[in-house]
Amino acid sequence: MDSKAMTMIALIAVTCPLALGGRVKMGNTLATMATVSAHGAHECPPGVICTPAPCGVENSNMEPGTDCTCLPGFTGEITWVGATPSGTCTPAPCEIENSNMAGGHECACLPGFSGEISWLGSTPEGRCAPAPCDIANSNLAAGPACACADAFVGEITWSGGNPSGTCIPAACEIENSNMAAGIKCTCAPKFHGEITWSGATPSGTCTPVPCDHLVGTTGAGPDCGCLPQFKGEITWEDGRTPKGECRIEAITLFKSSDTFKFRTESGVQKNMKCCVSSQGKPTELVDLNADTLPSAGAVRMFGDKHGCGYMFGDSYHGASRGTTCEVAVARYMEVTDQSLEQVIDNRKAWFGNI
Repeated sequence: MDSKAMTMIALIAVTCPLALGGRVKMGNTLATMATVSAHGAHECPPGVICTPAPCGVENSNMEPGTDCTCLPGFTGEITWVGATPSGTCTPAPCEIENSNMAGGHECACLPGFSGEISWLGSTPEGRCAPAPCDIANSNLAAGPACACADAFVGEITWSGGNPSGTCIPAACEIENSNMAAGIKCTCAPKFHGEITWSGATPSGTCTPVPCDHLVGTTGAGPDCGCLPQFKGEITWEDGRTPKGECRIEAITLFKSSDTFKFRTESGVQKNMKCCVSSQGKPTELVDLNADTLPSAGAVRMFGDKHGCGYMFGDSYHGASRGTTCEVAVARYMEVTDQSLEQVIDNRKAWFGNI
């Protein structure tokens, strides 16, 4: 190479713009330039071939020259000194509601939420919505609000937008309940009340069912029974409703006669008769002084209208012919015009120690 060519290379060695590498064409030979400097925006001087310089900045798109930028999901600035890039691309902030707020591509919906987060440059786009929950015996609420329903216990966890877990009936130890787990927990037979649930915790009270509507009884619930002065058995319908009848044995009043006469405290004269059925029908007690008397047996029976057969049917006879006059306490109170307290108080005086 002669001295003229050497001089030409020296003169154009600094004429390529930033981010471009250059070569000088001399005849059929290309000479690579050793340095790069500004020569106007994206200008390449005559006689020089300028190509985009490679870009190896981490987390960039690695495009050569000024096309080199940070990847979607990253933020930063890439600058050039000649053909040498510099700068940093760091994960871009993500403030999508219900996301983990992690930077860049680590940003994802929180457990219990579903959706897709994408990037437009360093700007995140997308939505995280509560994920459906179909766990059996749960409240079926979407997302983290999903929990075991009242009266059930368990834990529901999330893997992304997928729920898992089991809800089983919660224990119930309410006193006087049947102690059954979950919604099957109710008051035990002969008790009543309401059991409610707040989550897995039961509350409520089970109290003995009263039976004082049955005349002559005492106690409540399992202790319900006829007073000691009376006979009878109390049974329970469906474990909730007491049924039965308390009876008083009044045969002492009729041992010598079919009728028993007395005057009430209010001065009313009573003439009481006890009629017993030979067929096991209920014993009947009647005041013969009443304005109207029964006549169920009048069709077949003739004669005395005060006769048991005439009043109640041909299977009935006076108690004096037998050994019992066991009549319902309620009927006894009605016919004798006495309160329960009076019946109990008068029992010893009328019946002795029976």
